[in-house]
Amino acid sequence: MSVFDRIRKKDVNNTLDIINKLACCFIKDEPIMYDQALKVIVDAFKCDLGLLALIDNKEDLIVEAMNGAVLEECTVDDVRKARFPRSQWAGIWGHALDEKNILFSNDKKFKLPNGHVTIKNVMVAPILFQDDLIGNILIGNKQDNFTEEDVDLMKALCIHLSPIIKAKIDIDKEKAKSNRLQKTVWDMLNYANMFVLVLDSEMTIKLVNWSLATRLGFKHESEPLGRCWLDFLEPKDIEWLKAVHHAVTYSTKEAEKYREVINIVVALDGTKLKIKWFNAMINHNYNFTFSLGIFEEAELKTEVTEDSIRAFYRDVIEKDKVMIKGLKDMLNLRHPAVCQAEKTN
Repeated sequence: MSVFDRIRKKDVNNTLDIINKLACCFIKDEPIMYDQALKVIVDAFKCDLGLLALIDNKEDLIVEAMNGAVLEECTVDDVRKARFPRSQWAGIWGHALDEKNILFSNDKKFKLPNGHVTIKNVMVAPILFQDDLIGNILIGNKQDNFTEEDVDLMKALCIHLSPIIKAKIDIDKEKAKSNRLQKTVWDMLNYANMFVLVLDSEMTIKLVNWSLATRLGFKHESEPLGRCWLDFLEPKDIEWLKAVHHAVTYSTKEAEKYREVINIVVALDGTKLKIKWFNAMINHNYNFTFSLGIFEEAELKTEVTEDSIRAFYRDVIEKDKVMIKGLKDMLNLRHPAVCQAEKTN
């Protein structure tokens, strides 16, 4: 008889209610969702403590949520570090993980390190996805002893949690990969022999690379953020460049002819820089313009030529969606330089 057949003969409505509460914990991708899910489980078994952990790519067990006495009383260093290497898996916890089977014990004689919260009974439940270990749930200090009926309930909960948690793990891995790629792209742009400038609809500087910031006379790329780009233009150019910016920002009929413009940029010390800009629009809940710039005389002074910047603009800006998404995320106040500017302003 399967675990679900046994549950149907007992309290199926209670089990379905718990499963529904668990599913609701993962509706929104929030940092507290594992804590919420663990609380549902701890309350369902009437336990005083709980722990939910996931397996990382090093096969270490990483604690995502602690509940009850584990969180409030335990002073063991390993718990506070929230990482358990596979080599340290031992006791009933280690056996449950190695055997991929739910185990419980009502024996109060647990061998525990100094500072560990007192445990009178415990249940350890591996979370499996297609027979692969992806995490575990530990609950303990139940008011009554653990029983085989508790095993059936926990197994049902783990079966329903498994695909949800696996999906969350996969999403987090993709996010981490995307973040690494975004950092690589930004590092490339930040110190490149070209200038990166992002302005909002009011021509406020939202993002600038180190190369342009230092040319303007700043020490760090976060310093110009929040300033108006018009402050770095010659007075005679302000009105027509405002018109150019408006055309690109709002994709007017004239936008196409302003994809490339040349103008003088004035640094803090008065130095004048003649720069050719390649402009594009980034629409991310609000309108931003994204510009790549090179010195107009670049083909004579550096290895960056007009042809190479055109190729970069064509192949990267127009085709590389990952890079554009990375820039959008930076503009969504995730990039350190942007966050620093927000604090400053």
